[in-house]
Amino acid sequence: MSVHVLLDTVFFAASLPVADQQRVLLVPPNRSLHVGDTVFLRNAAGDLTWVADVLAVGEVDACETWNSEEPAPRQRHALLGYLARIHPGVLPRGTSRLTARWVTLNRRTLTSTLPWWDTGLLIYHSTLRLIEGLLSPDEVQKALELGYLVRHPSGHWVIPHGEARKRILVHVLGHELVCGLCGGPIASLEEATQDHIIPVSQGGPDALANVQLAHRSCNELKGNALPEQYPPFFPRPGDEAAGWYDRANRRARNGRGGRYGRHQRGYAGAPAAAFQAQPRDLPVAIPAPEAETSHTPQPPAQPAASGAKATGGNVASAPQGPAESREATAAEAAEREPVREDPAWLAAVQSADLQQLQALSREPNWATRTATLRTLEQLPRARASAARSQGTLLAEASGPKGHFRLLEWQGDHVLVEERGRRQTLHLVKMVHAITPRAYVWYLSRFGRTSPLAVAMALLPLWQKGTTDEHGRLRVSKSGQQFVIVIQDQRVADCAEELSLAS
Repeated sequence: MSVHVLLDTVFFAASLPVADQQRVLLVPPNRSLHVGDTVFLRNAAGDLTWVADVLAVGEVDACETWNSEEPAPRQRHALLGYLARIHPGVLPRGTSRLTARWVTLNRRTLTSTLPWWDTGLLIYHSTLRLIEGLLSPDEVQKALELGYLVRHPSGHWVIPHGEARKRILVHVLGHELVCGLCGGPIASLEEATQDHIIPVSQGGPDALANVQLAHRSCNELKGNALPEQYPPFFPRPGDEAAGWYDRANRRARNGRGGRYGRHQRGYAGAPAAAFQAQPRDLPVAIPAPEAETSHTPQPPAQPAASGAKATGGNVASAPQGPAESREATAAEAAEREPVREDPAWLAAVQSADLQQLQALSREPNWATRTATLRTLEQLPRARASAARSQGTLLAEASGPKGHFRLLEWQGDHVLVEERGRRQTLHLVKMVHAITPRAYVWYLSRFGRTSPLAVAMALLPLWQKGTTDEHGRLRVSKSGQQFVIVIQDQRVADCAEELSLAS
């Protein structure tokens, strides 16, 4: 078996598609391909972009001699299958430059060109159209024993479904059960969501190498923002607000969680409380000296460091009396003052226009204080049926992300999302900065999120441009260009063309 590295532009110019994930390649006379060989494609920068297997090799008559009576020359062709995409960053780059259009590697040159060849195995997506990443043989064996990988008839290792990624990250790769966005602990593996570090809508791969664990609330708050877009419009979620994570799970909020449901169990059989941060929406009590135990590690108090500097001794090694311990605990409690929910302030956020919303977003603890406005609560089945039949339609839009309707029902706003036969209903909290019509149009193009998140996503786009006399502005997001209409400092409408109402 040999490994070949080809320039991708040369490959696609010299090959023809014959079936799904299969292409026929004309092999040059001075090159040889054999069944079982692996073919990697690279771009001009040297990054590997595709990988395929050689399924068959044979000779056919040249097409230019089909109408000639002379003996037809034979041309060598190869059938390549399982053509899978390799996104940038999924595989480590090689250590040598390949200047030729076609390079055949052997055991001597493989280790210098593809340094992971002898130590890593390619892991494929369940569709065999994408490379998820690299695992060592030991990691593959462990994942296979746990049922997180399966062997495809082609011989490739495949992650059977998306949920297996979380288990591979924790049980095989040894990732801690913490949120990759805010750094807070996650109660259990079932409560963790898969967050794409580079969102798929922003060009990131749907691969294991681009996935991290995150709280559901943090994941919804992030939306489709890039990591560098967190500040100032996407501040770090959960800063100084550990109690934000300790919310009831979705099944419990919907009234379907049993007393001993699976969401109540901690990871790996440990009690769920071991992974819960101390709630910050409750008054912080100062424990007695004999009861100073907690599952949550406490940071060192700042007064201790200043005391060490003043006395020139090591305060940490000196024994503390009950009074000193009580004072240190009180200082820590003062530093961890909870960020309480302010209904009046939340009402001001909901009624604010774009300019006012920008000023409010600069206030401390913005992400934590607006968490309830960014959360979509799924309706239970009984209430969803009533909302569907009794709600008043406010806006409706269809797009690549699905069909969305916004209803007003019993004083609440209900978002109806339809994808094929699947229909889900969520309670949303509308904000004045965006109209229902613009909100559902945005969701149909970019996916489900909260009205406040949409307004904050459109706010920087509006600030970068200048509207015309009709308040229209052409913007670009995730490679898509569209038009927003600003009226009275709010997003009144969105559309793909400039022919909006003047």
